[in-house]
Amino acid sequence: MYTFRDAAQRLAAREEMSYFLARYEWSWYCHLTFATPAPARVAERKFHDWIHTINRRNFGRSYYKRRVSAYWVRAMEYQINTVAHFHALVGGVSIDPTRGTQAWAKNGLADVKYFDAVKNGIDYMLKKCGAEDVVFSQNLGDCSSPGLPASVALVHTDSGRQG
Repeated sequence: MYTFRDAAQRLAAREEMSYFLARYEWSWYCHLTFATPAPARVAERKFHDWIHTINRRNFGRSYYKRRVSAYWVRAMEYQINTVAHFHALVGGVSIDPTRGTQAWAKNGLADVKYFDAVKNGIDYMLKKCGAEDVVFSQNLGDCSSPGLPASVALVHTDSGRQG
């Protein structure tokens, strides 16, 4: 059970996370939903496969050899029907978002759009999750924005596949 203090701490962490993420230049805002229930590990693997596909389409087949890739942040939530759903921000890509939608089609439904800061997509992504539920790509700290603030750095950074 959360106390008022816990709720206040979660809100403060979410606000700090929002401020931190707003400093980056995001290319896409994504809703990625699975067609059927998927365990968290499977969902994470499919997200990495999707990012790999995006990287290949944007940077070319050997993107990893050139040490270039999209940077991203995601939050996973489960819908009422226990189907996993990702909210994600993707940066550093120049291809049309419809390519991202097409790449996700084998997993379920996707709504990938150009990121618009005015629409407040960052706060929407963080609305139902705590800062501890947000996962970053390994290369997010390599981008032009300063590194993670101390309280945000407690959030685990994804150590999965390239992407």
